[in-house]
Amino acid sequence: MRFAVLSEHDAASWRAAHARGERSSALPYGIDALETKGHQIAFAKQSPSPRLRRAWAKIEHRIGGDVERPLRAQRLAVGADAVIGLLEQRTITAAAVRRKRVGPLGRRPLIMLSCWLAQWITTAGPSERSRLIDRYRGIDQIVVWSRNQIETLEEAGFVRESLGAIPFGVDTAFYRGEADAPRSIDVLAVGQDSGRDYSTLFDAVRASDLTLDLVCRPENLRGLDVPENVRVHGTVPHARYRELLRSARVVAVPTHEFQYPTGQSVAMEAASAGAAVAVTGTRPMREYFDESVARLVDPGDAAGWRDALQDLLASDADRIRLAGGGQCRAVERFDTESSWAAFDRHLRAVGLTAPSALEGAA
Repeated sequence: MRFAVLSEHDAASWRAAHARGERSSALPYGIDALETKGHQIAFAKQSPSPRLRRAWAKIEHRIGGDVERPLRAQRLAVGADAVIGLLEQRTITAAAVRRKRVGPLGRRPLIMLSCWLAQWITTAGPSERSRLIDRYRGIDQIVVWSRNQIETLEEAGFVRESLGAIPFGVDTAFYRGEADAPRSIDVLAVGQDSGRDYSTLFDAVRASDLTLDLVCRPENLRGLDVPENVRVHGTVPHARYRELLRSARVVAVPTHEFQYPTGQSVAMEAASAGAAVAVTGTRPMREYFDESVARLVDPGDAAGWRDALQDLLASDADRIRLAGGGQCRAVERFDTESSWAAFDRHLRAVGLTAPSALEGAA
């Protein structure tokens, strides 16, 4: 199949950064793995003019989604069999075009890789909830990274046949490190999304003998009392991030209970790097980790976090055994190849790769 892709990222720049060792995969979310399965991928581009990009950015900020790339994708869609939107903001305008069947973009099946929609619907008030459902209804396939979201979206009125779940994948080979190698960092936490629960983690390490190295944005710490035994590094380049994962005995991923598996990328990259992983045992995260390959802590349980981290540091043998199990799990089930293979199987299962389905949507 030939896919037109809507993404906030420029494919050529991403590939160049990957060649320099600054990105773990050749394209965002490892979607280049589809190329190994015989598919063709073309990314919609931005204007090369900085002035025009700023103008488009102002328009897109007002409406909360891309406009320029979907317009440019109209020509790209002429030679495509289907369109993939990488996350909600990149897909919202294409969804409106698809509902109205306008131009080549509107006459091609639209597939959205979704992260936040189920969470937004769950937390929205009645009017905003209705608006969200209306804006994303009509997308041919909404593909999420945890099965629990299908239930939420179906309850919201989305057709079950238009929903699918695949595992999130990371480039395990890029992060790969030896679980039994010498490591200089006791506990590392990394992450800058809204799902991180650093307040609970700080309560866990405060007044303890634990030392926490933390990589995040200043915004993540706004309003929080950072304990003295927390070393804040700010944000770091990707190569340095990998180095930190390979240097950590334990990587802690404390999160809130969200609909989507927030924190899964850091957790699986850490597992790939051979670190022992401790995560908040949210419902979606339990689709990726169980007690055989990680330490799971209940949401908001500071004492549980303290016990988990101290236990993991108390025995190198136990820590290395858990780290080895987590690494095997990531490599065997949660790499980018596995993720996009599942995506490919899903499209085949719903008939989107069948010529008759494509001709009917054209």
